[in-house]
Amino acid sequence: MNLTITTFNLENLFTRYATIDDPIIPRNPRVVMTGVTSINYQGNPLSSATTALQRNNTAAAILECQPDVLAVQEVESLWTLRLFNDQYLSGYFGPLILIEGNDGRGIDVGLCLRKGLAATIAGVRTHVDDLDPNRKDKAASTVARYYNESTNELTVTGALFSRDCLEVDVDVGSSTAVPLTFLINHFKSQNDAQKADDTLRANQAAKVAEYVKAVRARSRKVVVLGDLNEDFTRKPSNLQPLQDLITAGMLADPFGDDPDTARWTHYYEVGNEVSRLDYVLVDPSLAIASKSVLRKGITQKCRVAGIRYPTVGYVESEASDHCPVSVTLDLG
Repeated sequence: MNLTITTFNLENLFTRYATIDDPIIPRNPRVVMTGVTSINYQGNPLSSATTALQRNNTAAAILECQPDVLAVQEVESLWTLRLFNDQYLSGYFGPLILIEGNDGRGIDVGLCLRKGLAATIAGVRTHVDDLDPNRKDKAASTVARYYNESTNELTVTGALFSRDCLEVDVDVGSSTAVPLTFLINHFKSQNDAQKADDTLRANQAAKVAEYVKAVRARSRKVVVLGDLNEDFTRKPSNLQPLQDLITAGMLADPFGDDPDTARWTHYYEVGNEVSRLDYVLVDPSLAIASKSVLRKGITQKCRVAGIRYPTVGYVESEASDHCPVSVTLDLG
């Protein structure tokens, strides 16, 4: 069987809420979720019309990839993912997995399995409590979380992973199952190339490399995927621990021999530049049938993306600032 694995940063997929006040006695005011919305980087929800346009394009990109397994980033909650799956994907996915992570804005990583896929979820592990070796309070033995009134955010200190390294065991196949383990990530972002951010990203890559070795020691086939927030071509590379595993033959990069023009996945509007931030790295024993980067949902401001969906324009209509990356495996 063939298995298509896709990773896609959905860019601020949040939930819209409404306050319902039933006009009966006793009155029963409550907050309910009414649908999916988009949040800009100032934390303001976009209009319903804008959200519908953007999220239809997001859905179009996902459905064109036809993933059996989809890793997502920048999703507010499991309920948000369920709403999006129902409202925009017509229930394309069955099992959905998401564990709340460490991001102050509430953006999490998750994993979705196609409805009807012959697969069993054999285990789920979170690494939100992994400690950053460079944390300010070296004596602290646990990650600290508290509400910060000044920023109106949950503040997390001492954590290694900015969101999570979500680890999911999936046994694929109806007869002889193939034991796959997915390590879904969204590494620390690049904020003006601050040294602290680079150091944290390097530590995250090193820890994921440790988990790759641990998965292999359990005789499972590992797939590392997600938004790693750095291009492999950067020198020096904060992703070197993962690149070392590729060199050592413990991971394979299906796009490794492609030119930069063929493997970029992200458009940075401020700098008007593209780079590779999104990865699907696989166990080298897995046969690769095909691979692709779908750029039809990128804003028209990006001059090098090629053909776009007709509904994608220049402002607030793009599917995401990232492109979905897919790798199809031939599992025999």
